[in-house]
Amino acid sequence: MSRIGKKTITLPKGVQVQAQGLEVSVTGPKGSLSRRLPAGVSVILDNGAVRLETGDDGRSGRAIWGLARTLVNNMVVGVSTGFRR
Repeated sequence: MSRIGKKTITLPKGVQVQAQGLEVSVTGPKGSLSRRLPAGVSVILDNGAVRLETGDDGRSGRAIWGLARTLVNNMVVGVSTGFRR
């Protein structure tokens, strides 16, 4: 299992996530972002948290799972705190 994919994404105050199929939209105080995730990954919205799950337990499925989780997490950070150096 992917260690990165297992982690849940906690949503900061003012950030909303919407998922329809593979399309994920994140809206926050700094703007909004949307992205189409790779096939094989599903997004589960909980109260104030986002989880990603995969149906494929192979090596490539776990890699896609971790990638998708990182992409969604970066979107949440981008709309909440923005870019910092």
